[in-house]
Amino acid sequence: MTQSSLSKTPISILLIEDLLGDAELVKRLLRNNSILSTVDWAQSLAEAQDLMQRTQFELILTDMGLPDSDGIETVTQLREINNRLPIIALTGRDDDGVGLAAIREGASDFIPKSTLNKPVILRAITYTMERYRLTKTLREANSQLESNNVRLAQMYKMSQQFVDNVSHEFR
Repeated sequence: MTQSSLSKTPISILLIEDLLGDAELVKRLLRNNSILSTVDWAQSLAEAQDLMQRTQFELILTDMGLPDSDGIETVTQLREINNRLPIIALTGRDDDGVGLAAIREGASDFIPKSTLNKPVILRAITYTMERYRLTKTLREANSQLESNNVRLAQMYKMSQQFVDNVSHEFR
C-alpha cells in the first residue's frame, strides 16, 4: 500500500492485547508508518478504559479474547465504554461468523490473526478511518439538515400567521 493511498493525518491507536507476543507483532507491523502518531498498549479491557480516560485515541485495535472479556462481549463492552471510536477486532478464531457478529455489535472491521500482515492491517486501518470520516461527515450534514428543518418549520409557521392576519384584516 503506497503512502499516497493512506490518510494524511497521523492517528493515535489503542491496542488492546493480553499476549505480549501478539502485541509486539502488531506494533512491529505498524512501525515506521506515517499514518500513525502513537500506538498505546493495554493488556485488559479495564486497563484500556483507564487509558481512554487519560488519552485521546482515533482507533481501537482489540483482541477479542482478553482476561476480563471474551468474544463478542469485548466489542459490546468497548461500545459501552466509548461509542464514538472505530474498532477493529483481532482474534485467533478464523471464523467468518465471529467476524460478522463483531461487525453487528459495532466493530468496523475484523481480522483473523492467521491473516495478519502489514498490508492487511494497514488496509483495515485506512478503510476503517475513511468510513469513520465519511460517517462523521454524514452525521454532521444530517444534524445541519435537522437544524435547518426546525428553522424552516418556524419560518413556515410565522408566514402562516402573517397570511392569517392579513386575511383577517381584509375580511
